Amino acid sequence: MPPRLFFYLLGAGALGFVVYLLATRFPGALETESDVAHLVRAVMVLGLVSVGVLFIPRRKWKGAAGALVAWLFIGAMILGGYVVKDDLGDFGRRVFGALVPSIPVVQDGGEVTLRRDNDGHFRVQAEVNGTLVRFLIDTGATVVALSHHDAVKVGIEVVDLAYTQRVRTANGEAWTAPVRIGEIKLGPIVVNDVRGSVADRGAQLGSLLGMSFLERLKSFEVRGDTLILRP
Repeated sequence: MPPRLFFYLLGAGALGFVVYLLATRFPGALETESDVAHLVRAVMVLGLVSVGVLFIPRRKWKGAAGALVAWLFIGAMILGGYVVKDDLGDFGRRVFGALVPSIPVVQDGGEVTLRRDNDGHFRVQAEVNGTLVRFLIDTGATVVALSHHDAVKVGIEVVDLAYTQRVRTANGEAWTAPVRIGEIKLGPIVVNDVRGSVADRGAQLGSLLGMSFLERLKSFEVRGDTLILRP
């Protein structure tokens, strides 16, 4: 048997064994026909590339064998990464959530967790009408309160509002207007038609994610430095 053909068959067998091990270790990784199609496509491409090794001149077969081994290693890494993509994604989100506390981390079952910020508060970036807004989570706030700047950013017509509600803040008194917020999205959690308020232009208020959003959840709780939101 020619040495190049021997190495090719050996590599193909090794690749098949790697695929078998991964499929055994992660039996639910290929759940859909699309997943299987992507895997088959990757194996076919790898096979076509490696077949080219057979046509390299005989005097270079040692280098061809090395190239084939390298391609097999790369193929195994790609296949392994594809099979464990969900686990790697979860790990990455957890690490990113620890580094940036305001980024919500989605857990199994649809729970969303947030890490406490350095000042002891919980903050989060949520989508309001499709636009990202940074909130301070405040269980003492009756409704979701938007700063004047954030209200303009999410498309609320602030000039037509009636600023008739007076509130007391750490910076003094401020006037706000009642509104209905179309949608607030926090990871997989989506709440529509939320009671809210918008601060007047001169008010030095930040946006607060208050009880009109939180009470629409199944539950929420604080465990140590982690806030858990359940849809």
